[in-house]
Parts: sequence; C-alpha cells; structure tokens
Amino acid sequence: MEEYKYICPTEQGYTQFKIGRRDQNRIFSRWKWNPLYKYEYYHKGSEIIVQKIPSILGCIFCTIGFPLLLLVVRVSDIKRTFRVMVLEMWQCKRYGVFPKEIIHKEKRPQIFQELLDASKM
Repeated sequence: MEEYKYICPTEQGYTQFKIGRRDQNRIFSRWKWNPLYKYEYYHKGSEIIVQKIPSILGCIFCTIGFPLLLLVVRVSDIKRTFRVMVLEMWQCKRYGVFPKEIIHKEKRPQIFQELLDASKM
C-alpha cells in the first residue's frame, strides 16, 4: 500500500482564500461553522477545494477527552484509540484524515459563484 503524503494545494497553483461564518452557514447546509473545525478554501481556474481541518480547540478537546474516555468506557484497543483521538487530530494532514470537497464550476455553478463572491482574497 502506498503511503499518504499531503501536498498543500498552494504548491499546486491554488490560491487560498477565506469566507465569513455567515457565508459558510448560508452556502453549505451540511458543513455549518463549528468552533472545533476550521475550513480552508483554495481556488484555481474552475475548481474550489474545501478542507475541513480540526481547530486548536478541537484538538485540545479530543486530547482532554481521551483519558476521560478510557476511564468511562475502558477501551480495549488503547493504541488505536489514541491514534484516532489524539495523533490524527493534531496531525490530520500528515495522516490524511480530514474531509475534503472539490467544487467544479461546471457541476455546481451556483455554489462555485457564491464562494467566489463571498471570498476575502
């Protein structure tokens, strides 16, 4: 199996941009703004990439929650649970465990245009 290696979209010619919370909630019905995550947006030509990455607050929450989970549930596979709850949260790009959506102008023109209009480049 080939090992995963994260390549930042800016290294592939994409331009990163941001949008506000209100625009995030208005445009994406299933990815509402959440303080446990941050959203990264990249644009190039007729594509926009949206990545949902755990925020510092989300990482701290999971790190603190790990020992509590062990106390309450007595997880049988501690190593795997530690990797999922702590390591993969803090280093999600390294492990490739974050949701990513690619929005094509031809397939979803309304959302594509709304994102560009809302962008703070």
